[in-house]
Amino acid sequence: METRKQSKTLEEIVAELDRKTLNSLVCRHADNDEDFNWMILKAAMSKNDVYEDIKNEIASIKKSKRFYDWRTRGELYSKLGNILEAIELNITDSEQGIDLTRRFLLLDTSIRCDDSDGGLGEIFNYDAVELLKKFAPAYADKEKLEQIVYKLIEINDCGCHDGVLEEIGEILPEKNIRSLMTRNFSRDRDYIKPQMAFALKDAPLFEKLLAETRPNGFGNCDLTELAECWIAYGDLGKALEYALKIDHNLNYSYKKDDLLEEIYTKNGDIEALKKLYSENFMRSHSDETKEKILKNFGIDFFNDLVKQRIEMVENLERFYPDEVVFLLQYKDAAAAEKYLLARKDKLDQIYFHSDFIKMVKKEFSPLAQTIVLRVPLNYYLESANTKYYPTAAKHLKYLTEIAPLVTDWQDVQPHDEFMEVINAKHYRKKSFWRYFE
Repeated sequence: METRKQSKTLEEIVAELDRKTLNSLVCRHADNDEDFNWMILKAAMSKNDVYEDIKNEIASIKKSKRFYDWRTRGELYSKLGNILEAIELNITDSEQGIDLTRRFLLLDTSIRCDDSDGGLGEIFNYDAVELLKKFAPAYADKEKLEQIVYKLIEINDCGCHDGVLEEIGEILPEKNIRSLMTRNFSRDRDYIKPQMAFALKDAPLFEKLLAETRPNGFGNCDLTELAECWIAYGDLGKALEYALKIDHNLNYSYKKDDLLEEIYTKNGDIEALKKLYSENFMRSHSDETKEKILKNFGIDFFNDLVKQRIEMVENLERFYPDEVVFLLQYKDAAAAEKYLLARKDKLDQIYFHSDFIKMVKKEFSPLAQTIVLRVPLNYYLESANTKYYPTAAKHLKYLTEIAPLVTDWQDVQPHDEFMEVINAKHYRKKSFWRYFE
């Protein structure tokens, strides 16, 4: 990045920097001398010079016709990140800060970049918007700021200004947000005005505007936002109405339990809270839920719940690796192995994490280990992907070692017969057999 000539050397500039700024620059740019030097020079400029310099940097990127593909987009991300960092560290005047951030955000219409990794959107929607939030409170001309926000929301073809709308409540006062809601937007973006009402926490208005854009009813994401908005508005009854409608079997249901917990806690509804924690534990035995139950309802209630869950798991038809872990944790290895062996025909197509395999090797009998390890072994060989062959060979070697320890194969195919099948099906996979030797 080019910058204005400095009369001082870098060493002299560094010596004059305060420790906090210097530490920040060293931490962020320790592995890139060019970026570090660029940031140091910015820190040495006068406030007006650095403002003009950053403005020129933004203009330079805007004029560029270069296309950044997946191999070179990191270079662009670094440039953009340095500009935002320079604004954050060196600009204190709110008018200059807002102007530079506005210019930066409008770059999205000029930049030519492969953003398939989402990196560009993250820079615009999060990092740049944080600067808007930083400078907005001290920006005196709120009507002008309102016009800037309006333009950013209008010019949003690539979604790089979505963050401005999402954080509008921390950028503009209520008066200016309501003023924006009276304006017409050039394109039919039905999410804009409801999002503004959400930012205002005006739940009745948000519900009304959202309903106008959802002729087929609310989805899980809508129901979640409605519940959140009504909580902020202070009507816990309406919030509960919407939170209960969130369907656990559909997408965007992950906030349902947190919303219900917040509502029940604020209402002081102990029985509802107990029921919620119990259902959550029965559905998924997380340590977080366990701690909440122990803290609020004691060890006796938790132990009764564990007994109920053990009975439920032992009667399940399907196989779930997580339930093996549960039985091992809350009952014993024998119960966990019994659960696994009873469902050994349902293990195909199940992914076993390496931690699960380590646990099986440590806790279970050679027969149970064999049943589990054959699943990833068969998958790796059937995939015919050579990158899996080292692990597949490792599994087969281990199975060969423990085979003599199996005293009763029951109705499981003995290892010798299993090896014959493997040889017959995969004898042409020479690279695999080289790893096995």
